[in-house]
Amino acid sequence: MPAITEDELTLIKTSVDTDIFWGRVKLLINDLNYIVVALNNDTLGMTLAVNLFKYGLRYRDANLPQLKIMLRCYDRSNETRMKEVEKQLNVSASGLNVEIKLFSTSKELFTYNNVICNNVYDEAKEYHYIYENLLLPPKKQWKLTSDDLWKDSFVETVVKGKTISVVDKEMEKRSISRFHAIQEINRKISQNFSNSLHGRTKMILMGFDEKYLTDRLKLFNGYTRTPHTVTYHCNEEDANLLYNIALVEHERWIASHKLMGYTFSSTTDYVKKHHKCMCDFDHLDVETQSYDCNVVDTTIKLAYNEATKKVKK
Repeated sequence: MPAITEDELTLIKTSVDTDIFWGRVKLLINDLNYIVVALNNDTLGMTLAVNLFKYGLRYRDANLPQLKIMLRCYDRSNETRMKEVEKQLNVSASGLNVEIKLFSTSKELFTYNNVICNNVYDEAKEYHYIYENLLLPPKKQWKLTSDDLWKDSFVETVVKGKTISVVDKEMEKRSISRFHAIQEINRKISQNFSNSLHGRTKMILMGFDEKYLTDRLKLFNGYTRTPHTVTYHCNEEDANLLYNIALVEHERWIASHKLMGYTFSSTTDYVKKHHKCMCDFDHLDVETQSYDCNVVDTTIKLAYNEATKKVKK
């Protein structure tokens, strides 16, 4: 993508069975947090993952954190065999700092919740619902259902008593074609999916490893922030933590837009895929910075709501 620069991503044209590849692995082995093996071939992928596993045990500094080798599974018929390899290798290296982790198996992807209940879609709608309501004054919050708010935001809405398509509204607002209006709406929708999926990561970064209600989660859910600012009303340590998670969110947002092909420009242009916010957090005005805080606040609120449901059950 145009926004990904050479200093962020280095592509090496070689094969996994060459001295060039393994020389590079040896050079980086102590700097890596994880390795993703996704070769579209389970046999080749598993062979490489096993070799990387052995290589990590041999060359990685024993005092470093655990290196995770993430192995993609493509063919359902290979899952049992690959799971057994994962299990046996991890047992053999128990207590050491290298581990293989299989991901994207059919069992994980094609679940009842994902396919029938469409949980991922529902979580994105719930995220949008909480986010939008937290921006409203208390007296105006929670007037619509999550389904109605989603429809009002992305399908059709009422303007001056007339129901119009959100696509038409976007075309008029930005003076863009129908094609680009649909693209922009899909971009906004995708951000709700991204934010809901990234929520767990943010909670872990804030130290909330537990999935149930805790006194600390109650405390964070009760914190307030001056609207349109990054000023949290709480102790300095927690305020700094929340601010830093907002920085993380901004980096996540930039990364997602780079993958969509966006580049920085002083003016935002959704046709040319230019965006003025693709810059360092410190270069944004305070109100724009507050958008990232809004994401953090929504993430905490969702986690609190989910934990409260579990306690009630």
